[in-house]
Amino acid sequence: MNGNPILRIAFVLLALAAVLIPVWRITLDSPAPKVPSSAALEKAPAAATHRATLVLRAVPPPLRCSVSQHGINLLREDNGKIFLSRGECHDSVDLTQGEDLVISAVWANDESHALGIELLTEGAAAPLEKTFWSRRTLEDVLPLPEAFTP
Repeated sequence: MNGNPILRIAFVLLALAAVLIPVWRITLDSPAPKVPSSAALEKAPAAATHRATLVLRAVPPPLRCSVSQHGINLLREDNGKIFLSRGECHDSVDLTQGEDLVISAVWANDESHALGIELLTEGAAAPLEKTFWSRRTLEDVLPLPEAFTP
């Protein structure tokens, strides 16, 4: 293929510019995401919370266990809330309406383990119960139905 190398380079540069200039304009024109100020965060209405009794039952008791909601630890084993000898843990917690619970636990071996959770609130028709099965580690979510919150 014969041709002038300068013309080939000019043609390649022109083709690259034809592709890159529209992409550059798209990225240049995109507005920066707005970050709410601390004053706006302080004025934001707080989500409705209500008091509930959280009961955990584990067979055998895990090495570490935590229950969190929206990034806030409601119950952690290393906070002084330890499982009793029969594998139960009770605590009163504040639940945020519309947020799911994240349950995590770690056991020492790869055998089958069960972790049961029970939530009792005033005004609820029945307690919310769920059992999780796992091997060494457990990471799961317990959705709170709207009918559960008073």
